[in-house]
This record gives sequence, structure tokens and C-alpha cells, in this order.
Amino acid sequence: MFKPLRYTISYYISNIKIVTLLSLPILIAVILSLLLYRYALPQSYALFISIDLIESKSIANIIVAVLDLIIPNIFISFSIAMLNLLLKSRRTFTKITNDIILSIERYTSRIFVIVIAYMILSSFIFYLASISSIHIFILTAALISFIIYALIFYAPNAIVLDDLSIINSIKKSIYLQRKRPAYFICWIVLSAIVVLLLILISLYLNHLNPSYTTLYNYLIFTIYGLFFLPFIILLQANMYLDRYKLLK
Repeated sequence: MFKPLRYTISYYISNIKIVTLLSLPILIAVILSLLLYRYALPQSYALFISIDLIESKSIANIIVAVLDLIIPNIFISFSIAMLNLLLKSRRTFTKITNDIILSIERYTSRIFVIVIAYMILSSFIFYLASISSIHIFILTAALISFIIYALIFYAPNAIVLDDLSIINSIKKSIYLQRKRPAYFICWIVLSAIVVLLLILISLYLNHLNPSYTTLYNYLIFTIYGLFFLPFIILLQANMYLDRYKLLK
């Protein structure tokens, strides 16, 4: 894990301008999701899997829920594809040709399908667990959702870096998780630590001056979307590429 992390830090620092530029769609997605969420209910994703919930919500809430699911994830999928493509060109010393640029749409759409499929499936699992109102079922749903996420973890990388189909990318992801599960665990721990630190900073700032709570929250989410998310996306890609021994 130290080799991918070390390379990611070095690469991120030396290419921070272009990485930040390619991360702007992520920032747009994060802010857009926050703005849409203010007009949607917390159970918005469950609208896709419950006729009763759909009937009980307004049409406006349903539209916002759909937009909140689709639009931000399009931006995120695009940034994931671009960041992986940029890293691939640097580590393999290949130029980004017109054919590769034209393939970005294909990569983005495949990543988007995986992301949306996972979110809908995860929402469905949690909805089934919430019907019983038993905590053990909700914890089980969370565990199942986490396992599914782990299995498809490397799929976006496989789509861009190896130009695989959706099915084959998932197969490759499962294979890599079986081969090096420690990488994924370290990635999760690192992500959790940074997110926790950002939350603590946000709480501290809000405690100092509650009148600027909204401003502080947007500042934290800007740091998260513009700097942290791109970093862990690049780290994930480097973890995927680490299996190629010839790459330095």
C-alpha cells in the first residue's frame, strides 16, 4: 500500500493544477447535490423502489430525487474517467490521442451505469431492511451494501485503464480484491480518517461562529470535492496499476 500512496502523493503535488482542473466536475456535483438535497426529503433514493413512498411524496420531490441521483453522478463519473486517463498517460508514457478523447464518453457512461446500479441496489436493500424496523436487519443491509461496494471497487479503473466492459471490469475488480484485500482496507481507513477530520473541523468552526454555519459547510465540502476526492480517486487508480510490475 505504501508504494501506491507514495506515488499518488508525488503525482498529485507535481500535477496539482491539471488534477484540480479535472476535479471541478466533482466539486460541481457535490455542491449541486447539496443544493438539490435541500429541496428533497432524506428518503429521496427510496422513491425508486417504493410505490407507497412515491404516492406519498409530491411530484416536485420525485423530480428532485431523480435529478439528485443522475446529474451529480454524471459529473463524478466524468471526473473519474478523466483522472484515470490522465494517470494512465503519465505512468505508461503514452499520449492522449483523439481516439482516446473520443472514448471518454464510453468510459463515463460505463462508470455511470455501475454507480447508478449500485446506488439503486443499495437503496433497495436498505429499504427492505427498514420495513422490519429491527436494527440487526439494518446493520446486515449496511454490511451487504459494503460488500457489494468492495466487489465493484476497481471496476471504474478497469473500464478506463484496461478498456474493459462493465461485466469484465466487475470480474477484474473481484479478482483484485481477492488478491490484495489489504489495499482496499487501507484505502477505506484512510478515507474514513480524512472524512472524520473534515467533520471535526466543520463542527469546530460552527461552534466558533454559528452564524456562518452554511459558509463553513460549503468550505468543507469544497475541500472535500476539489482536493480530497481527486486524491483518493488517483490512489485507487495507482492501487489498480500496482499489479503491473513494469510500471514505476
